Parts: sequence; structure tokens; C-alpha cells
Amino acid sequence: MKHARIVILALIAVSALGGITASSSLAAAGPCVQVDEPGQGDWAVPTCFGTKSAGNYIRVIKFWREVPGGQWCAETEQENHGNRATNTCEGGAVAGDFILVKRAPPNWHVNGTKLSQGSKGITLQNKGTLSLKGTLSGLSVTISCGTSVGEGTIDGQGEKLQGQGKGVVKYTSCETKVGEAGGKCTKPTAITTNQLKSHLANAAFQGKEQIVELFEPGSPQTTNFVTIPLGECKETILNGINAPVKGSVAGVIEPQEEESQEGSLFFPTEPIKVVKHEGQELTSVGLTLNGTASTFTGWYSSKLQTGLKFGVFEN
Repeated sequence: MKHARIVILALIAVSALGGITASSSLAAAGPCVQVDEPGQGDWAVPTCFGTKSAGNYIRVIKFWREVPGGQWCAETEQENHGNRATNTCEGGAVAGDFILVKRAPPNWHVNGTKLSQGSKGITLQNKGTLSLKGTLSGLSVTISCGTSVGEGTIDGQGEKLQGQGKGVVKYTSCETKVGEAGGKCTKPTAITTNQLKSHLANAAFQGKEQIVELFEPGSPQTTNFVTIPLGECKETILNGINAPVKGSVAGVIEPQEEESQEGSLFFPTEPIKVVKHEGQELTSVGLTLNGTASTFTGWYSSKLQTGLKFGVFEN
């Protein structure tokens, strides 16, 4: 194989819902997409499974550029399975590693079928400690929680829009440490987020473009993910602060391009700052704690409440 698909799964996630989770640390095969020129693909079906033969679908590992007319120049998963020699897809058709394809928005699939309409219940369960790190009054603050459960749905949005999700996450067994010495505050010991919403999108991660989930506050009554009240702290300057968490955050979904009964939703140590959503590039992705940059770390596993297999796909 020309390209290895090994993803090192860090234990990192966010207080958010609507994402599939994964138990495997191996990245799935690349997206199965429709070629722009009929017959130039490797499969006859949009799943890219079964015996290879001349067809209208192919697996790719990277979308290099959008070209006039709405097509994309993509790099094929296997060597010399494309018909362009450069990552611009310029020039005539020749044997090469690149090909023009039609790109569909990422969507949820459930039990072998695209979730175009309706909703499916989903449950999140943390795997290990979850932490929120930020700065308050010039002091570093880490809020860690040992237990977290979320309830919500993944939602179909028709054939032309990315899939969405919504829900609420609860955290318990929480403690707050301040500064390098680790002084503690009496609160919070438990946290419940406001209503959250999510959107499937695309972003660069570990050298290739992948499907991610963009999370935002979802309640019309507030622009906060949650407001965190601090109790009495050793550093008294923090006593009584109610710190809002605002902004947006994107996490990588595993597995991709395949279905599973259980997967993972995780967030890189270096937060994803740019995503492509509904044809637009969003460059201001990021979270704040009381107005300063913050990050969540941790890992969730997740299952549909029906027990069916589900996943995210680029078609």
C-alpha cells in the first residue's frame, strides 16, 4: 500500500454530544467518492466494496483543490489509480495518482443507509478523566471530571446538507486545581452543559482532510456551552467567579467511511482552528473560558440507543 492509515488515538475529547465514537485506533479507509468522468473509478457501487472493476466510484486520501465547475482534484488511495499526474488535475488524462471527483457533504449513515431525515438517539460515556484547561485572573485553572454521561440525537438534514446532532452532557466527580502548586476550589463538583448542537464538517488532521464534528451552544437562550461557578479557592482572587465557556470546537470522529456499534470522538492537543462547513471555510473555531483561550481533553465512547451500527461518510 502506498499510504499507511495508522492513527494514534490520544485520550482527548470535549463536553459535547452528537458524535459517533470509536474503539479502534486504526483509521478507516479513505472516502469513497464519485469520479467526474464515468468509468474511471475502481468500483461500481458507492460503498467501494466488492470486486474491483471499471466503475464510477473510487477511494481517495486527500482533496487537494476545488476546480471550476464544482469538482475536486483528489489523490487516489492506491498508486496510479487516477488519470491526472498532478494535484491540480490540469492537463490531459494520463496514468497518475490524482483524479477529478464529485464531492458530497459528510453525513451520518445508520445500518447501511444514509440518515437523510429523522433522528436517532445516542449516548456518550467517558473513558478516563476529562479536563478543561484555561486561565482565570491570570492563573492557570484545570477542571477535571471523572464521570460523564451525555444523551442526545444525531439528525438527518436532507440530501444536500451536512448531518447534525444535539444533546446535553453531565459531569460528576469534578475538582478544580489552580496554578502549578495545585491549590483547589470547593466548586464545581458537578457540571451540566446547556443544550448543545453539532454539525459535520471537514478539517485537516494528521496530514489529511477528515470528517470532523463542529460543536456550538444550541440553546436560543444563551451563547454559552456552560457557565462554571467556582466556590471558595485557596487563591481568593478566584472566589465566586462564574466563568462562561463560549465559542466552538471541532473533534475528529472515528471510524470514518465505515459503520460500527461503538466508536470514538476525540480532540487533538492542538485544537482544530479551521473547518470547512456547508461550503464555507470557518477560521475562528476555538473555545474560551471567561474570555481567554481554553481546551478540553478526554475521550468518549458512544453507541446508538437502538444498538444499530452507524458512522460518518462523504456521500
